Amino acid sequence: NYRDVVSLALKPDSVTEWPECQEWEPETVLERLTARFHSKAAPLPWYCNEPFASLQTYYRKVVDFLIDEFMIVVSVVCFLDVFVTFFTGEIDQNTGELVPKPFFVRWILPGLLLQLLVNPYIGVVSKAVFSAAQHTYQLGPVRVLRWCIAVVVPCLYFVATLIMKGVQKAELDRSLIEYQLKQQRRRSSTFFT
Repeated sequence: NYRDVVSLALKPDSVTEWPECQEWEPETVLERLTARFHSKAAPLPWYCNEPFASLQTYYRKVVDFLIDEFMIVVSVVCFLDVFVTFFTGEIDQNTGELVPKPFFVRWILPGLLLQLLVNPYIGVVSKAVFSAAQHTYQLGPVRVLRWCIAVVVPCLYFVATLIMKGVQKAELDRSLIEYQLKQQRRRSSTFFT
C-alpha cells in the first residue's frame, strides 16, 4: 500500500517503543534475585521523558492526518487524469504545447474504458459515487437538486471566475513580457546600427 510506504518514511516509531527508552524489568526468577545486587539502572535519556515524548506523539498524529489528506488528493488527481488526458490530449515533451490525440488513439486504442480499468483509484471513486447516490436517494433527489442549485452552483461559479481571472492575468502578463522583449530587441538593434 502506498500509504504505508509514505508513513514508514515520514513517521518514526513511538519513543516509548525505542529500546533505550525501556526500563529493564527482570523476567526470570534468577534475574529477579540478581537484580537486587546490581547497582541502580542509569536514568533514561532526555528524549524519553515528558514533554519530548508527548511532542513526538503530536508529530505522529499530525503526520498521520497529513498523509491521509494527501492520499485523498492523490486519488482525485489520478482519477481525473484519465478524463483530462482523454478529452484534452497530451503535453508535448519538446515544445510544452497541448497536442490533441488523433481519433483512433483517443477512442479505440487504448480507449477510455481501458484507461478507467487500469486506474488504481477507480474502486475508491466508485464507492464514493455509489455512496453519494445512496444518500441522494435517502434524502430525496429533488431536495438534493435544490441544494445543489442553491449552494454548489454558486460555489462552482465563484471558483470558475477565479480560475478565469488567473488565466486572463497570466495571458496579460505573457503579452506584456513579449512586448518588453520586443522593445529590448528594438533598442539593441538600433544601438548597433
